[in-house]
Amino acid sequence: MRLFASLKSNWPGGGLSKQQSFSGNGNRKVNSWEKQTVECRDMNALLTETVRCLDLVLVKGRAFDSEQLAHRLDNSDAPLNQVRFLCYQTLRWYSQLKYLCDLLITKPLKAKDKEIELLLITSLCRLLYSDTPAYAVVSDAVEGVKKSKKPWAAPLINGCLRNFIRQQDKLMRQMEQSPEAKFAHPKWWIEKLRQQWPEQWQAILEANNSRAPMFIRVNRNSIQTDEYQTRLALANTASEKVAGLSACLRLSKPCAATELPGFDLGLCSVQDAGAQFAAELLAPVPGESILDACAAPGGKAAHLLELCANQLELICLDADQQRHQSLTEQLRRLQLTATTLHASALKPEEWWSQRPFDRILLDAPCSGSGVIRRHADIKHLRRPTDLANFAQQQKKLLDSVWPLLKRGGQLLYCTCSIFHEEGESLMNEFLKDSTNAEIIPIETQHWGIKQKLGRYILPTKEGMDGFYYARLKKN
Repeated sequence: MRLFASLKSNWPGGGLSKQQSFSGNGNRKVNSWEKQTVECRDMNALLTETVRCLDLVLVKGRAFDSEQLAHRLDNSDAPLNQVRFLCYQTLRWYSQLKYLCDLLITKPLKAKDKEIELLLITSLCRLLYSDTPAYAVVSDAVEGVKKSKKPWAAPLINGCLRNFIRQQDKLMRQMEQSPEAKFAHPKWWIEKLRQQWPEQWQAILEANNSRAPMFIRVNRNSIQTDEYQTRLALANTASEKVAGLSACLRLSKPCAATELPGFDLGLCSVQDAGAQFAAELLAPVPGESILDACAAPGGKAAHLLELCANQLELICLDADQQRHQSLTEQLRRLQLTATTLHASALKPEEWWSQRPFDRILLDAPCSGSGVIRRHADIKHLRRPTDLANFAQQQKKLLDSVWPLLKRGGQLLYCTCSIFHEEGESLMNEFLKDSTNAEIIPIETQHWGIKQKLGRYILPTKEGMDGFYYARLKKN
C-alpha cells in the first residue's frame, strides 16, 4: 500500500479531508486566479523540475528563464504551466516559506542536501498557496523523495509536513514576528521602501506579492479599441478600459497571448498599462526622427509607431543579441517598420549618422523593483549594492544619448524601478551636471505620484507595474 494512501483518516492531531487546504499570509485576500490545483500525471517530474528551477535562482543566482524552462520540458511529462506556476509562487513567498522550513527542521541539512530543503519549501508552498488537497501534497513529496537518490529523507519530509499541518496556526503566528518572513521580502528591501515610501511601503510589499493582472495594447492601426473589446467579449473574455490610455484594456483574467483574438495578426500586444504611458508621454509626431535607446523587447517602440501610423524614422537599439532578436520579431508580427540595430547606446560613434534626433526614449536597464510580482526572482537576485551600479550605468546612458538630441527636442527617461536612486535622485544629479536641460512637468489626474522631478507609478494602484518617468527638453 502506498504510504499515506489513507492519510486523511489516521492523521495525528485530527482528520484531514481531501478538500482541506490552507491559506497563507494572514488576512491577505487571494484572488481565485492566484491559486490553482498543482497536480499532473507525473508529480515526481513536476516537483523535480520545480526544485531544479529554484536551485538555479536561489543557489546559483541565475534569473528565472521561462523560455529555457519550456525548452527543457520538451521531453518531460511535467506540464510547463504547472511548473512555472509553482516556481513563481515559491519564489514569491520564499522568505516566508524558508522561515517556516527552518522552524520545522530541527537539525540543519548539509549544503549537498539543498534539494531536500527546496522540496520541503515547494511542498509548503503547495499547502499554503495552491488548491491541492493537503493529503496529496504530503503523498507527492514523500513518494518523490523515495524515487530520488536520497530516499533517507522521506521520513524527514513526512514529519515536517505533518507537523506543519498540525501546528499551522502557531507556526504562522510565529512567522509573522519576522518582517522579512511576514512580507516575503529581503530585510534591506523592506527598510529601503519604508525609508523612501513611508506612507505606501506596506501596500507596495503586498502588491509585490500578488499576481499581476494582464493588460493589452490594441493596435489601432488595425482595429479600434471598442471593436477589439467586442471581439474579446465574443471570446468570453471580459475587459475594461484604463483611464488615460486610449488603446489599453485590462483583462478580467490572464490568458496566453496566443489565445487573444488576432494576436498572430498583430491586432494587439501584451503590455502593462504603466509601460504604455511611455509612448503617450513622448508624444511622437509623424515623420519625426526618434531614437529608442534600449528598445528590446520592443513594446514601447511598437507603440510609438502605432501612434503615428507607422510614419516615423525610428531607430531601435539593443546591445543584447537575443533581446535584439525579440525586438525584430515583435515589429514583424505587428507589421511595423523601424531600423533595428544590435548596438549599444553607450557607443554612438559606432552607429550614429550625426543627424540629431527629434525625440529620444531612454528606457534604461534597472533593478526592476517595480515589476516584482511579474519577476519574483528579482527579490532574491538583487543586492543593496546593485542600486548604485544601476544608477551609474543609467547616468552614463543619459550622458551618452543627450548630445544626440536636437535643440528643442525632448527625451523621456523611464525605468521600471521605484527606488529613488534610479529615479528622481538620478534625474537631480543629471540636471545639476547639464547646462541645457530642463524638466517638463508631467501633469495628469489619471495616474502616478507627482514629484519635483518626474512622476512615479507605484504597483499599488489599478494593478499597474511600478515605473518612474521624467521628461526633459533640450534648450
